[in-house]
Amino acid sequence: DLPTYFLDLTPFVPVLTDGHAHNISLDVVSVDPDHSINQNWFVSGVLQVITDSSSKPTTGKITKYEVQQFATGNNTASVGANGDVNITVTATHSVHIESEFTSGSGKTTHVVWTQSVEYSNAQTWLDEFNIQVRIRDVF
Repeated sequence: DLPTYFLDLTPFVPVLTDGHAHNISLDVVSVDPDHSINQNWFVSGVLQVITDSSSKPTTGKITKYEVQQFATGNNTASVGANGDVNITVTATHSVHIESEFTSGSGKTTHVVWTQSVEYSNAQTWLDEFNIQVRIRDVF
């Protein structure tokens, strides 16, 4: 039950208009040390393209690219004296991309895309793991 996400590819226009074929993939990558791709999460997207009225090519360049390759995650767990277990999982990821491009009709556009996402989940397992209490699930 993943929500529909809006991914703005505008900062990548200078790359996408280089005359070569491109593949765009969406994956859910774990924060585990091996950064495995979770095969049971299915994501999809719709690509909306707005074209310039000119037949001349769009040109440009990415001027700043500060992207963490993978999310940073942390897992903690503790066991109480009565055997109850507390588990907390957190993850963060940041992206900052700037580009500038000029359409065939001569309009120059400067684009800045910044995103910082955080996730936190805390759970408590009681009565020898027979009862699960989700304390919070924050995006």
